[in-house]
Amino acid sequence: MGNPGVGKSTILNALGGNFPNGFSKVSGLTKDVSNHLVTVNTGKGQIPLQLFDVPGIDDCPSENGEDPIVKYLQMLQTTLNSGGDFVIIFVLKPSSGRVSPSDFLVMKTVLDSLKKAPKVGWILTRAGRDEMEDYLSPEYGAFLAQILDRIVKNKNRKILPAPHPLVLAKHNASKGFSDEDKCFILNYVLSFKPEPCESLNMVEQVVRGFLDMAKLTLF
Repeated sequence: MGNPGVGKSTILNALGGNFPNGFSKVSGLTKDVSNHLVTVNTGKGQIPLQLFDVPGIDDCPSENGEDPIVKYLQMLQTTLNSGGDFVIIFVLKPSSGRVSPSDFLVMKTVLDSLKKAPKVGWILTRAGRDEMEDYLSPEYGAFLAQILDRIVKNKNRKILPAPHPLVLAKHNASKGFSDEDKCFILNYVLSFKPEPCESLNMVEQVVRGFLDMAKLTLF
């Protein structure tokens, strides 16, 4: 999950999904939650994966006067409460090393709503050649983890992302990732243990999140 246009669908397609992907001038291409069942080879055998592609928070159309943010959060909460074991991956696109407040708001809202969840992961996308070394450094991972630690409730800190994210270089969305990057993505996803999820009061969490973000200096 993540904000529009960060490459969520392309990452899922690298795992064998068949989701619409590409570039839109005004938003991402995913408008509703969609899913595909795929089979991946782990090197020790094949396992099934149910991939969920969740739209960005700005991609949910407003219908009948419904607040699009409320619609998005309800959609997300329904998916997380649909049963089964989950791996949750946040996809972010930093700009000059900075992660936007809206990205952190999405993560905080989701993390604070979770009553049961696996340890979550994060993927940084579209890194330039001159940025890769910085993003891969322990210092940068610790910087991101420290910010999340400041804004997430104490009881949910155990599920915060590991301090070392997966970093992916810029790629052509229409062509997808290289075989090497596909291996990196698969190995990263498989490094997490799927566990049951339970999400409550996500809409209420986002209101608190806006207040917290107003107090937080990110840069």
